[in-house]
Amino acid sequence: QLSLTKGSIIAVIWFSLSRTLNRGQPNLDRFKFW
Repeated sequence: QLSLTKGSIIAVIWFSLSRTLNRGQPNLDRFKFW
């Protein structure tokens, strides 16, 4: 469960950073890769 939670946190952070850098542009491909 710890690894799953850690992965989820990383995914959320990555999604937030991607959204910020691209100013709201859809990054569904990168998000699905996770």
